[in-house]
Formats: sequence, structure tokens, C-alpha cells
Amino acid sequence: MALKDIGEFQSIKGGLDDKSLDELLSKLLNYIKSKGLGWYTGAEAISDLLALRENPTSPPSEDVANEILEWISSNYDSSIFSSFSGSYEEGDSESERIVRTLEFTTDIFYQLSPSKGLISLIKDKLNQAKNDFEKYELNECLEYFENREPQDSSIPDAVRAELVERANHYFQSKFEDGTFSFILCGLPYTIHEYEYCFLIGWSLAEEKYTSRVKKSPIVGPGPLLLSKISNKTKLTGSAFHESDIEDFELEIRGLEAYWTLQFDFLKDKLGTYKTLLNLSSLELLKLSKSSDKISIEKSEQELRHLQEGLKSQGIPSTLELKTRKTA
Repeated sequence: MALKDIGEFQSIKGGLDDKSLDELLSKLLNYIKSKGLGWYTGAEAISDLLALRENPTSPPSEDVANEILEWISSNYDSSIFSSFSGSYEEGDSESERIVRTLEFTTDIFYQLSPSKGLISLIKDKLNQAKNDFEKYELNECLEYFENREPQDSSIPDAVRAELVERANHYFQSKFEDGTFSFILCGLPYTIHEYEYCFLIGWSLAEEKYTSRVKKSPIVGPGPLLLSKISNKTKLTGSAFHESDIEDFELEIRGLEAYWTLQFDFLKDKLGTYKTLLNLSSLELLKLSKSSDKISIEKSEQELRHLQEGLKSQGIPSTLELKTRKTA
């Protein structure tokens, strides 16, 4: 494929395999160097091309990655951040260009293997950085590589395809019933497996192969959860937390979680119990009539507070999270 100008690179369709991507990246880098394109334009073009991979978890080859890092190292110029405050108003094209330059650059970093050359380059630029914005972005990138979790590669491609189809069916139905004014699509390489469900990320369908930097911000929905034991799906919120997975896995099994605090019923502590539990003697006796222990069911926060009160009076207790069938 002969590519003679930047517009031809921009017209390439998404879904590239690893070999095709490597070949195109090499051609793009040769084009960028031959035309003497600057940091912003070159980084944008590389970021855009990387987004066209079918499998975004498969990085470019080592040779191509080294060529990219060499070009970035030669064109990286910290001086553009010297007077930048870290924020800008709409319409300030110069400041927006400064922000985008670093965003395109770190986006490229995120999509490369964490080689010694990459980590060394990030650390080198971080050590030289004098601007808080630049330091924050580079440090965040470095922390990503230090803390990132390995991709779950144990999920067969056929299962990924089936899960994407389920997710896309769900998203299409939400568009058709008016819940969404846009169409989303499931992303196969964002899938994580849990005991009773799968989690899948998504993108605007029209932006599946769009650079992370250029994707439209969507406020509201979080990852989609897909049950392993039924056809049930659940879209989480933007404030997604691991507890959302726990709650969903209980829900699809017809269970609910509840907290209990259990402690011995000691007659010489009757006054203490009455004060802490705000119960009468008769109510306390009813609680303990079938055993020598008292079990209280309330919210976790309330029970932890009660547990501290019991502890201060020398009364040991056990706080537990249990499950039971829903009514």
C-alpha cells in the first residue's frame, strides 16, 4: 500500500491485524520524518493509527516500538509547558494544543509494551519536567505500568465474540427504547471474568477505532455485567466499584447480603446491653431466649459502632457478612 500524504493514513479503516499495523506504523514514521512533521502532528497521527488495531492489547513489535520511542525522544520539548497553568478556557486553541500534544504522547506510551526503553524515557522526561501538568501526566503513565493488571487471556475468542454479541444486543435495545440517544458497542478485549459473571467495557459504536484522546466523553454508564448463569445483564454507573460485581453476583443467584453482630448474653452485663442496644430487659430476654448468644442485624456502620461500644465494656463480639435467599 503506497501512502503519500497524511490524509491517506487518516482514511485507513479500523480492524488492523498486528502485521498490517506494524507495516503501516513504519511507513507512517518514515513519512513523518521525511516531511519533518512536528511533535503534535506526528504524535496525533501515530495515536490515531494505533487505535485502528483490532486487538488493542497486542502492542507493536519491539523494532517498531523502538522506532516510535526514538522519534518521540527526538521531538519531545518540555519548554512548551513552561508557561502553561494546567487549565484553559474554551476557545484557547494554543493551550488546547499543548494539552493534546502530551495526551497523544502518553496515549502512545500506554499502547506499547513496558520495555526498559519506554520506562526509561518516561522517567527521563519526568525528571526533567518543571511544570505540574507535565509531571502529573507522566507520573500517572508511569504508575499505570507499575500497577497494571495482566490482561485475562484465558477467555476463548468464541466466548469473547458471544459476550460482545450479548452486549451489543443490550445496547441496541436501549437505543431503540429511547434509554440511550446513542449506540454503544462492546469491546472484546476489555472483558474480565468473575465467578458468576463477566464484565465488558464499551465505546460509542462509531468510535470503536477512535483514539482514546479523541473519544467523546459520556457521563452516566459504567461497565456492563453479563451473568454466566442466566441471560441477565446490568449496566453499572459511572462511579463503578468492585462491590457492584459482588451485588450483581448475589442478585443473579437470588441472594442478598446482610451484616450480623453476635456476642454472648451475660446477665451481669444486662445494664450495658440495655444502654448500648436501647432495649428493655424483656426485649433482651426475647433476643437470647433460644441460645446463650445475642445476634443483631443492622447496617455495617451501625454494627461496627456497636462493636466498639461492646469492646470498651470488655465484651467480645463477632461481626460477619452473610448471605440468604431473597424473599
